Amino acid sequence: MKINQNEGFRSEKEKEEERDRYGFFWWWTNFVRTVGSVIFLAAVAAGVTLMLSPGYFDPWLLEPKPVVEAAPAPPPEPAPVIVEKVAVVTERKGDTVVFPIEGVDASGRKAAFDVLILTKDYNWVKGSTTEVVKGSETLTEADLLARIFLPEVRDVLTKASDVIAVGAASSEGQSEAEIARADARSKVSAGWLATVVAPETPIWTLNLGQYQTCSTVVEAGDTSFQRPLILVGVNSKDADANLSEALANAIGGKSNLPSRDCYSRFDFARNR
Repeated sequence: MKINQNEGFRSEKEKEEERDRYGFFWWWTNFVRTVGSVIFLAAVAAGVTLMLSPGYFDPWLLEPKPVVEAAPAPPPEPAPVIVEKVAVVTERKGDTVVFPIEGVDASGRKAAFDVLILTKDYNWVKGSTTEVVKGSETLTEADLLARIFLPEVRDVLTKASDVIAVGAASSEGQSEAEIARADARSKVSAGWLATVVAPETPIWTLNLGQYQTCSTVVEAGDTSFQRPLILVGVNSKDADANLSEALANAIGGKSNLPSRDCYSRFDFARNR
């Protein structure tokens, strides 16, 4: 069978005849195709140009989330250090109990003290700055000094480089008035010490002020223990030792001495 190699191909004459048959419609169709192709190619070119522009893909890029380091956990709070109070080994001299203690000032200078406290049945009369009671008996000054300053007590005080007279007031009453009363009691006690020690011995006063809340257990309504009679002899001291600081340090942490925290003041002053 002989194959016509020109089958499927139209001659220019046939194409021209077709154009003549379809006329304007044929022309418009080709125009639309041409314009559409041009628009398509232009759109593709514009898209490629846009995609190649810097930052085009930025909105779609997933930025890595910043690594936020967790704050380190705070170190555990240290457990409070509980300092057990210690009892001072005492010595009894008549109606006076002697507490030998040692302390240091802020600079580390040492001082040793003999704290003399009359037994608990001796107290200042409530509201008074001059009278002392033993039990239910109010003592005259002469009787009081005879009972306090026994020979063994005098020996402690006369050997001291300095002596300290302490005044305290109980929790009743207005604070300023009680602080003033405690100060007056310390000065009265300083006068008693002046009758015992040598004229050149320095005499100091310590005003503890008014008694405040403390853990001491006593009979309900009894505040006499809050205003004891206290005298102090300085047994030894380093040169330039601050006696106020050293004494405050010495009485701290003692279970059988009046705590500084139980009173409102700690006013130390030279009396003589």
